[in-house]
Parts: sequence; C-alpha cells; structure tokens
Amino acid sequence: LYLVSEWFLPWADVSGVGALAQVSKPWLNETQVQALWRDFVVDRWRVVAKHAPRVYGAPTWQLVYRNFLFQLKIPRSPFSRSTNAVFGRGRLPGVCTAWVLVKHRSDCRTRSSNQAQQEQPAVPSDTVTSALNIISRTNRPRPSIELRLIVQNTGPNCASLRVEVPHEAMQIMNGNTETKATLVERTQLVSVNGEKSGRGSSGSCEGGRGLPSGEKLGPLDFGVYSIHVEAKNCAFETDFLARARALELLIHSRETPSQPERTQTVMVEIVDEATVWEHYEELPGGFMVLVDSPRTRFTTTEERFGRVA
Repeated sequence: LYLVSEWFLPWADVSGVGALAQVSKPWLNETQVQALWRDFVVDRWRVVAKHAPRVYGAPTWQLVYRNFLFQLKIPRSPFSRSTNAVFGRGRLPGVCTAWVLVKHRSDCRTRSSNQAQQEQPAVPSDTVTSALNIISRTNRPRPSIELRLIVQNTGPNCASLRVEVPHEAMQIMNGNTETKATLVERTQLVSVNGEKSGRGSSGSCEGGRGLPSGEKLGPLDFGVYSIHVEAKNCAFETDFLARARALELLIHSRETPSQPERTQTVMVEIVDEATVWEHYEELPGGFMVLVDSPRTRFTTTEERFGRVA
C-alpha cells in the first residue's frame, strides 16, 4: 500500500484523493498526509509553502483547503493581495471561479474615457452647427471605472477555458429599474498566474506566460483582466459599486482538447452597499478615501464593540 500510494497520490487530484479515502481506513490515513494537502493548497491558491498551516487559520493543511474552498478564496498574486478588497464573487460549478476587484484611484473618483460612443448618430447635412454639436457630444469624455476581473480554472474535468466579457456585461440599478452598463474600452489580459502578460484584445495573451496554449486557461491557471465599465452619473467609485448588481461572463470550456467548446454563463454577484462602505471613508469637503481595513472605521471603543450598558 505504501509503495502504491507513493507512486499514485502525487498524480491524483482532490476528487481522486477523496475517492481513495473512502476505500478503507489504511487509504484514509494515506490521504491525510500533510505534505499532500499542502501541495493542493499551494497549487490552487499560490500561498507560501514554507509557512505553517496555522498562518492561514487552521491546524492542518487539509482544513486550510476546506476553509479556502468554502470562502471562495482568491489566489494569491500581486493583483490580489490581502489588502485588496473583493467586491464580487461568482462560481460556475465544475468549471471556474471568478472575482471582481477595483483598480482604485488615489481620490476614489471615477475615470474619464475619451473614446467616442460606439454608435455614431447620423449627421444632418443641412446645418454645420448641428454636426458640430453632435461631434462634441459624441467625443465627450465618458466617466468609467476600471475593474479587475480574476478568473481561475477550478474544474476537475476542465482541460481549458476561455473568458469572454460581453459588451453589456454589468447589471446596475438606475433608480428602481435594472439596466446594463456598457464597456468603454476593450477588455485586456493583464496577468496570467501572477505574472505580467502582453496587453491585447479580449482573451488575448501575447507574451503571456503560464498558459498551455494561446488564450486558454489550463487546470488551476488564473487570468487577471482589465475591464473599463461606463459609470454614468457616478462621481466616485462608491456611487457605481452601490448600484452594481452583477457582472455577466461567458465561459467557453472543453473537457478534453478534442471535444468542442461548451459555452456557459456565470454571474459574478457584487456585494451590497453596506459592504462597499466598509472599505471607504467619506471626508468633509466632498472627499473620499480608501480604508485599508474595515476595523479602522471604528474610532472609539463604543463604536467598535457596541455601547456598554
């Protein structure tokens, strides 16, 4: 049994190890080796292997894996540090997991995009003034917010996947009506597995490292995408995030390289307004700052622990 486990377990995935644990008690003991579960955690979440499991909140690596899985933990990278707030999470069972972050500005204001509108209105030929007014309105800077989308291939039977962000991907609330916000710039791939990638069109990865083939994400690979979403009537990031509801993604996956692609939709749900405000602080004079930790919002003992009777 020992020789078989030494040869087989390093090549098994989590589902295979779980099946072996149900065979017999000796196999159960073999599948609880800490080094095995440490490798599972490191491969999926890119944590530091030399750290003890208690650094990540559990006495064993097996419990660390279970906790991270339950929390939909984001993989560690320069774009997803512990200080980066996650404003959206979504999961397509058996295929992938996705997270939404914000590329913050120092003043927490929305950005301006000078790109023209996608649909150009017809210019009347009778007056030059009308044409100039339309051109001025069309080329007017559009407020936007830059989101960082992180998608990881977490499917046990998913050989590869591609990520597509529709033009009207973000669902927002406009009063009591749900509408869709459009993208103002082309989606770009920023990083693959924590390493910088060449910036290209949606799903492209010229110069990217860590991808098995072209633009596809292999098992446990994760990509970081830059998305610029139009933010009408939003002066600050909080204005947009409080109205945002979900980000729609199209995932094209294959179980084997020879099979045709299967297209599925995943909705990345955005957190509620109360959670958004845990990461921001409004200052007098119409200014906004980003809070490193929600705990820093409590300024007195009564505010932090409640009023003492």
